[in-house]
Amino acid sequence: MALNHPLFRTLIFILLLIWIAGFSSLPIFPNNVLSAKSFFIIHQMYSNVCHQLPERSIEFSGWLFLVCARCTGIYFGAAAASFFSLIINKRIYISRKLIIIALLPMLVDVILYQIKVYQYSKTTAFISGIFSGSAVFLYILFLLENFLDELKLKTKHESK
Repeated sequence: MALNHPLFRTLIFILLLIWIAGFSSLPIFPNNVLSAKSFFIIHQMYSNVCHQLPERSIEFSGWLFLVCARCTGIYFGAAAASFFSLIINKRIYISRKLIIIALLPMLVDVILYQIKVYQYSKTTAFISGIFSGSAVFLYILFLLENFLDELKLKTKHESK
């Protein structure tokens, strides 16, 4: 029995938007004094999840995003999938096989770059990140919603 979790999905979507705003606020709003003053703190926070190499980051308005192109793609892909899940409002099952297929472009890109078949491409990294981020997000969302369903049912049976 699948329960509906629109509030949970909305909360996750909002949190993803806040996360994205954190690493993209300076490039998108370069004249924002608050962002400029908090740059060091925000930069340090994102350094825990990304290597932040300037040559691999997307530049916009003369500022670099605080995560690389691949991480930007992953987070944008997750946000797009989160928005999509709000619209369709149905449980979305992503098989492990589909997760592997979605991760393949990123894996191939990393391997080909590492063995020097071609130079790093922000566009390729971003696009492969979108595929990976959206599929992994939907898979994790499915697992979390199943967990919440089981927890709710268990609590319901214990209260009887």
